[in-house]
Amino acid sequence: MADRLYQLRFLTWNFMKVGYFRQLFFCSTLAAFLILAVTFRQNDAVSLAYASQIVWKKTAFIGFWSTCTAAAGILGMARFQGVLAPILAAPRGGLAGIFLLISPPSLMGIGAFPLAYALACLWYRTLLPLTGLDLLNGVLIIIVGYLMTLPIATLFLISRHASTYEILILIPLFAVSGILSATPEVPALWQSVLVPFSVPIYLLLSGESLLALSPGVIVVFALASLLWLGSGLFLAQRLLKQALKTGSLERR
Repeated sequence: MADRLYQLRFLTWNFMKVGYFRQLFFCSTLAAFLILAVTFRQNDAVSLAYASQIVWKKTAFIGFWSTCTAAAGILGMARFQGVLAPILAAPRGGLAGIFLLISPPSLMGIGAFPLAYALACLWYRTLLPLTGLDLLNGVLIIIVGYLMTLPIATLFLISRHASTYEILILIPLFAVSGILSATPEVPALWQSVLVPFSVPIYLLLSGESLLALSPGVIVVFALASLLWLGSGLFLAQRLLKQALKTGSLERR
């Protein structure tokens, strides 16, 4: 366990040292906050209390997922840096090693939540209320977002130009997730299937709990999350078997 924590700390620090990823994290969070804050400031029909909550929560998610999209090229970067093979070949490597390798983008993305909250407190010149339900819904978004990075990371390892496709993950998933909606709306079943974190996004923005949703939405959300996880595990297992056969993680 101590070895895994050391490897995770090393990989996360190695990830954060890359200027592009730092720029992606800070610029996406700051840009989203400024756009949202100015937009709501011009809307007199929205109360200040409501606007402040929506602005920081939407900003937090946008910053988090924008950083998570780096998972598209994280395994390729690890291979280029020479750390992919040692971690996968280590005792208790394999799938555990892949989970370890895809963790840095999500761990760095978590920082978007306190950053967005701090920016909102400074902008609105007050300490915004933060409830336990907000924290629980935020944790749910982080967990589901992390699970979704596994199939993304393994699928994009097949391509030699994974980083060029990151925008295909970012914008379409934003559009389907409901984060761009003017008001929080319960996601349709097809949204929950395509983008599981559309459910915790709604919960975070509306301030509701998961149990307040209909049983059908909860079941679809759970199955969709497991489907994303299962597809990621399938792809990861396939890549590992291929590596044992061919000595390469690239599709031939």
